[in-house]
Amino acid sequence: MNSQFRPSLFFLANLILALFLLNCATMPELERERPRPDRETRLPESVPYFGVKKQIAVLDFENQSDFSGKKLGSAVADMLITQLARSNRFVLIERSRIDQILSEQALGQSGVITETTAPQVAQLLGVESIIIGNVLKASQESGSHKFEDDLDKWSLKLKATIGIAHISYKMIDAKTGEILASDNFTATEIKPGFGFKSKDVDLEDMHEFDQTVLGKAVRKVVDKMSLSIIKNASRVEWIGKVVQSQADTAIYFTPGRGAGVTLDQEFEIFERTAFQKDENFPDQESIPVDQPKARIIVTGFIGDKVARAKLLHGGGINRGDIVKTVKKLPDAIQ
Repeated sequence: MNSQFRPSLFFLANLILALFLLNCATMPELERERPRPDRETRLPESVPYFGVKKQIAVLDFENQSDFSGKKLGSAVADMLITQLARSNRFVLIERSRIDQILSEQALGQSGVITETTAPQVAQLLGVESIIIGNVLKASQESGSHKFEDDLDKWSLKLKATIGIAHISYKMIDAKTGEILASDNFTATEIKPGFGFKSKDVDLEDMHEFDQTVLGKAVRKVVDKMSLSIIKNASRVEWIGKVVQSQADTAIYFTPGRGAGVTLDQEFEIFERTAFQKDENFPDQESIPVDQPKARIIVTGFIGDKVARAKLLHGGGINRGDIVKTVKKLPDAIQ
């Protein structure tokens, strides 16, 4: 082959490679492993947060794909817990405690926590919200394609390994069972050349899993999911509980400093089970009282889990009463 023909063949091979990766119908679009800084997704830990932390529990995701059985659902939950913890916005329940509660209450023995049973689990765990989800698709496959010219003067065989992850989640209110947020995300990862096949992926070794194209695709989905959960966290109502009240002179409640409660922060106290009748509709069922009976201010802490407070106004605070953050009125009303 003469020297003038070599650059043309090299250019042609590169052109075919680019067209194959971008337009081949059997292969998704190539995603940049390191996107440009101005296009990077801002991860949760990159945005400072100083406020009360919502108490949530992340349950194992149900794996509805054909990949790796129940282990993949547990791996996704572990990744999500790690990412949410890095955001410093939540108090996350340890997996061992979740497993213990589920075992003691004989919940989730079928392997699936439903929207119906999720609030019950959330209240047993003492959280304000619970997150469940499904791995809808998870695959990692290797493939190749051969290109030839019409005159059989040259041929080019391209190989790649593709990982695809499609995962959904739901954030459920512990008190009402309402779905506060839900979404699903898809991500792909492509690696030139043959890589691990699905049967070779070891989910016992998360470092090895992270190096696979499927592991990288799952990480991308978890990043998107954590951002969505943080965006919708304001829909979860922060709730504490009075654990002791000494004649309204010293009030102790949980959670404390570990949940972002600070000195001089004010809270409102509500009756745990207070109901009232509407005089205009005497036959109507009683409705919960939604008016605070007292306001308190934090004066100290006992460890990280208990806050101590004093009364500002109101009174009649009892053990078991509900503690809520003070709702700020819109500027136009204040």
